[in-house]
Amino acid sequence: MSGGRRALAGGLLALLPLVVAAEAPPELARRLAAPGPPGMLWGRLAVEEESPDGSLTPLAGIRVAVYPYSPEVEADLRRIRDGARDSGRDYEAAVGRVQDRLRAYAAQVGAAVGQPIVEPAPPPSSPGAPAGTRKAGSQGAVPGASGATRPDAPAGPDADAPASQAGGLIRRVSTDPDGLFVFEDLPAGDWLLVAVGVTPYAAPRSGHGVPAPRHPGRGRDAFLPRASTPAKDAEVWVARVRVTAGERTRLFLTDRSRFMAGPVR
Repeated sequence: MSGGRRALAGGLLALLPLVVAAEAPPELARRLAAPGPPGMLWGRLAVEEESPDGSLTPLAGIRVAVYPYSPEVEADLRRIRDGARDSGRDYEAAVGRVQDRLRAYAAQVGAAVGQPIVEPAPPPSSPGAPAGTRKAGSQGAVPGASGATRPDAPAGPDADAPASQAGGLIRRVSTDPDGLFVFEDLPAGDWLLVAVGVTPYAAPRSGHGVPAPRHPGRGRDAFLPRASTPAKDAEVWVARVRVTAGERTRLFLTDRSRFMAGPVR
C-alpha cells in the first residue's frame, strides 16, 4: 500500500466513531425492543503455559463487556486491527480506536432504547495473574454449571462499573482471581464479547494479534511528536458468542486467542 493510501486509510479509521454514532440500524432496534428469554454466559481468561501437563495461569482483573452483536461493528474492529500494521502511527492508535468504536456503538444502543450510556473510566492496570497455576483440566466451575458449585464465582460487576446499561443490553464485569467471569440472565441471541487487560508497558512482543512495526520510529513517522503520557500495554480479546435460552454457554480465552495487542494511554 502506498504512503498516500495508508494515510487515507488511517484518516478514515480515525473518523469511524463520528460516522457511526447516529441512530441504530432498524434490525438492531428491533432486536433491542424484543430481547430473547435469558440464558447464562460464563468463561475464563488464562495464560497457556508451555508444559507437559498443560497447566495454565488465570488472568485476574480483566474487564469483560458484552454488546448486542453487530456484524458492522465486528468488521470495523477487524479493519482497525489490520490497519495497525501499516505504520507506527496506526499501531500506536489502534487500541484507542477500538475503544472509540465501542463507545460509539454503545451510544447507538442507548439511543435505540432511549437510555443514555455512561461509559466507565478506562480500565486501570490489571493486577494480572496471581502466582501459581491451575491445571488445564480444572476448568473452574460456576453455580449450576456441570453440576458443580463455586460459592466464590463472580456474580456481578466490579464496583466501579455499572452492572448493566441500556436496559441490560450492555454489561461489564471483571474476572475474579481464577480468571472467571459470569453474565447471568443474558437475553438469548448473539453477543459481541470484548475483554481488555491493561498492564505497565513492556517492549512490544510477537505472537497473536497485531505485531509491532519492524522499525518503529523510522520513515514517515520518525519526527512525530511523542505523547507525554506514559504508554501502557493493552491486550484485547473479541469474540462472537451465541447464548441459548435456559442454557449455560461457556467461553475459554487465552493469550493465544487474543484479538490484538498494543499501547494505550
